[in-house]
Amino acid sequence: MKPGVRTTGRYIARGLTAAFAAALLCGLGTGCRRAAPEGRTTVNVCLHGGAERPLTLYELRANTGTVTIETHRLDKRGEGRFRFKNDSLSLFVLQTEAADSNAVGAPTPLVLFPAVGGTLTVEADYADLVGSAHISDAAGVADSLHILPFQRAQQATERLNREAADYWTGVRYAADARHLYDSLVESLDRCYRAQKAESVRLAARYPNTLIPVYLAQLSFGNRPLFDPQDPDDLRLLSDWAAAMRRTLPGNPHVNRFSNNIERLEQLQRLQALQRERK
Repeated sequence: MKPGVRTTGRYIARGLTAAFAAALLCGLGTGCRRAAPEGRTTVNVCLHGGAERPLTLYELRANTGTVTIETHRLDKRGEGRFRFKNDSLSLFVLQTEAADSNAVGAPTPLVLFPAVGGTLTVEADYADLVGSAHISDAAGVADSLHILPFQRAQQATERLNREAADYWTGVRYAADARHLYDSLVESLDRCYRAQKAESVRLAARYPNTLIPVYLAQLSFGNRPLFDPQDPDDLRLLSDWAAAMRRTLPGNPHVNRFSNNIERLEQLQRLQALQRERK
């Protein structure tokens, strides 16, 4: 088996599961809109099938990790409101609860990029936030700023990885297993390249948001979309960090991301120097 195929195959055989947060929404009905109090960011939600069910909003903080903002039990119309203070751009995640406690994996969460002090209005199906979500802000529909098509593609990729693992488990001892394996690897690699290319496009388009930070941490199964051990990927991530420092100076997420990239670059330079001395 070829080395590159063997590497890809390891995560197939082990049962690929993609663990990434997906995200987005677009325009809502006026029935779900509420005014945001001054100085606070507001996320209004209206979830079909979510009557009296729990919904949690998390913040992914740069220095302390995931923090629960609040868990709401939605009202009889599936509506709720989160209000919180944030003095700089951050990453937020909406998470529902699985209807079946025995289901494999948690429902795909919805990642949000709200403006500081702004208002987002989210409408979706409780059972599928990412696949059905719509979002609006004071200026109208805000899909593009929450990269909804990409998040839906990520959700589909997660499903593909699970199905690939199940399929390979069932055919690995078949007479034509090698042919099936090669086809499976080729399909997954094609999907991986497409997701990576779209990530590069989005990061270049939105350097004034935290979208590049989010994209840099995504995986394809057990395989990172961007491997900081790869010199080409590291140079790309360094370019993202530089662009965000110019547009979001002082943002804690940008600072942490930039510092991590700088440390990795220093390590690569040290390793290169050590190789030269041998």
